[in-house]
Amino acid sequence: MGATVEVTGADGRIRAYRITACRGCRRQQLPAGLCSGHGPHRLALVTCGGAYDEAAGAYEGNLVLYGTPVTARPGP
Repeated sequence: MGATVEVTGADGRIRAYRITACRGCRRQQLPAGLCSGHGPHRLALVTCGGAYDEAAGAYEGNLVLYGTPVTARPGP
């Protein structure tokens, strides 16, 4: 929480986001509206979470980190 993440867009601009929320969810059930184009700009990072199930070869869930815009600056 509070970490800054920088993402380079297709336009070459670097956008910074501050991680403001974290949510765990089951592997097959990502939060509704995660990929919505409505509302204010935000960043949603999805990664593995929970215990690793060797038999299934997968983690039991996902971790979703949400970020809000901090700044934008020109790319290289």
